[in-house]
Amino acid sequence: SASLNRLDRCNQILALMRAEHIATSEKGTEEEKKYTTRMINVYRDYIRKLDVPPDLPKGLTSCVAITLLKVGGCLEHMQRFALEFLSGDQEDDVNLIFTSNLNNPEYDNHCFGIVGRVKAKEGLIVGKGNGPATIAYEKFYIPLEQFLAEQPKENVVVDPFFDCVSESDEKYLSQVSFFKERHITHVVAVRTYSHSISLQLLQRIKEAAVAIAEYTKKLESKAPAKLEYLKTSAALIKVLEKSGLDPEKKDSQEVRQQAFRRMAGWGTPIDLHVLFQTGIDINAQDINPKKKNTALHIAYAEKNQDNIKFLLSKKCRTDITNAQGITADQLKIKFEEDLQNA
Repeated sequence: SASLNRLDRCNQILALMRAEHIATSEKGTEEEKKYTTRMINVYRDYIRKLDVPPDLPKGLTSCVAITLLKVGGCLEHMQRFALEFLSGDQEDDVNLIFTSNLNNPEYDNHCFGIVGRVKAKEGLIVGKGNGPATIAYEKFYIPLEQFLAEQPKENVVVDPFFDCVSESDEKYLSQVSFFKERHITHVVAVRTYSHSISLQLLQRIKEAAVAIAEYTKKLESKAPAKLEYLKTSAALIKVLEKSGLDPEKKDSQEVRQQAFRRMAGWGTPIDLHVLFQTGIDINAQDINPKKKNTALHIAYAEKNQDNIKFLLSKKCRTDITNAQGITADQLKIKFEEDLQNA
């Protein structure tokens, strides 16, 4: 049947994408998820500024390029799926379905796909032709379950971000708990890529995406300072916010060192690495004369094993005394005793 062919074809594309090990913000440890989210945002910001041939859809081309850099959010995954599917199948449309929590649409949202002819009200359709795809959250939306129930039964629901495909909307919603966790209840937009799209155009989009990805990789390897600055600058703002300090003071060495000490206690090695890259003095002591702790003092005091390992790997001094005359070496003895007694 047509539906079975669609299902097989969807599974082929998911297998292809799975083999590329594209990292997402929902896979791996919490630290890996945070790192991936940061990289997705860095690449989005950077690639958005690059030139794309004017007759190519910039959004689609950029999203595909990001997946070629081995990371991607739900939109990048779905755009890549659309390109791969339509490059080998000229019978079915691929529709991007944008959903959100209406109370927090900027953060709680998701994009999945429907293969086949979608049924949607005119107000939900965005991005006709190569025009801007503007989503009017406050004007057009429909409950997600109602939207799915109204679709032709021969359609296939596909979600490359969560690596799943289903002929049944009920099965899909039960597979993806993300909707319930984020209170995502409504469809806010539909973007259709027609099966009649030119194969030549799809090939040019893919070639442009490959060129963008290769250029970005080359920039990282041959001139890391430029892209590293973008990574560090974006991440530094987030780390300073996390540490409770003013991100606008990110150019102050003293502020960054204060953040480094704070993060040594309750942050992560990734937070420390972001600050370390900015050239701070990792042995700088607290300016409070009653404390004078280094980052290593604080990491030991808070029993943050991951950060202790990170700081020692960066050759932090262990012999500096704080205001109480205690060194990190002395705190290490107590820390190890506590570990044995735990």
